[in-house]
Formats: sequence, structure tokens, C-alpha cells
Amino acid sequence: MAYQVPVSARDVARQLARLCGDDSRVAVSWRSLEDAVNVRDRLNRTRAYVQRGVECLEREGWLSHETVGSRRGAVTTFYLMPGDATFVGRRMEALEAVA
Repeated sequence: MAYQVPVSARDVARQLARLCGDDSRVAVSWRSLEDAVNVRDRLNRTRAYVQRGVECLEREGWLSHETVGSRRGAVTTFYLMPGDATFVGRRMEALEAVA
């Protein structure tokens, strides 16, 4: 059983990792993240594409975020969680099911 991440999640993860540099967190606005990813979905929406990627990464336990402030002054901090055991655990469960 191979687990595949949606393209939107890979694009978001790649840009967040680039923005983080040597750290595991970065504080940026959603707009800045949209500009960094710079990919649109079929309906020509960048924001929806990025949000879908972030939701997928959060659901799988690879990312978390918190927003401070509201509207134009809001700053969102994204926390990458590399090395999380969710993927490894799923893989082991799949291997045990086959055996």
C-alpha cells in the first residue's frame, strides 16, 4: 500500500520548507504563502489550492499552524513536524496486514 500526498500538499510543503530554512517554523501571511507556492487550481484559485494543501498536511500530522491577529494584520505561524511517526506507523500497519 503506497501512500501518495496530493500535489497541492507537496507544493505547500516544499515552499514552507524553503521559507523555514534551518528552522522548523515560519511566520508568514497566507498571501505570502500563496505567492511562494504560485500555483492555481482548475478554477484559477491560488488561495483554495494552498488551503487544501495545508489541510492535507495537518490531517496527516506533518504540519500545524496558528494565526495571531485578524484580517489584514494577521500573521500565521506554520510549524513543520518532520520525522513524525504517522507515515511510518501506517506503513508498518500495512506491512503487518500483508504478513
